[in-house]
Amino acid sequence: MIMKEMQAAPPGTVFAGGDVSAARLHGEACWFCGAVTRGLATAGSVYTRAAGEVRIWPVVACKTDQGRALGPMPNCAEYAHLGQSEAAIPLAFIYDRRFTPAEGPSALRLEHCLEYAAEAGMEVAGRWCDTGDDALSDDVRPQLDQLVGAMRTAATAGRTVVCLIASWHRLSRDASRQAVMRYRIAAVGGYTVTADGEDDRPPSPCATKEHADRVLAAVPTAGRP
Repeated sequence: MIMKEMQAAPPGTVFAGGDVSAARLHGEACWFCGAVTRGLATAGSVYTRAAGEVRIWPVVACKTDQGRALGPMPNCAEYAHLGQSEAAIPLAFIYDRRFTPAEGPSALRLEHCLEYAAEAGMEVAGRWCDTGDDALSDDVRPQLDQLVGAMRTAATAGRTVVCLIASWHRLSRDASRQAVMRYRIAAVGGYTVTADGEDDRPPSPCATKEHADRVLAAVPTAGRP
């Protein structure tokens, strides 16, 4: 997704993935299960790419699926068409936080992340940004919560998932709280990488639990989840 579309997209907008029905994209059916029923409510937004054009689509969820985190595709079954090489491409979930209304510094950080993702051969799943008081809180981060949920959905479907940030301070300036957030990402099967190339990647793809435990070990006992 190019820069201006990423900035214009609502926070939490995710990549729609492969073949998705028109009914889902037009908000006529539940994004998760495809149900066409009364009581459909706004679930967030997704984006698609075709012929170099990016489009943003508001999507809906049925009562059963309301509150679920959007993922790059509605369910695991629809990932079945992915070839092994595509499934292995890291899916980057960009995260940022900003307290002030000014978007200039945040836009520069986003550009830095997009450049890194392109150079590293990553697919960008979307961008999540906590703002205002949420950006200063180490406990209330609704956008980070959505990002972690979306990462879980994609990881369950077999994708390699990465939380991409401009710097470690985008999570928190407090080392212990930063480690807690990194643990949450590791616990759903992902890892965190900065746009400067630093990461807490597990030593092997099969070491997810050991990776999460290693990240958690860096957290003081009093600050653990």
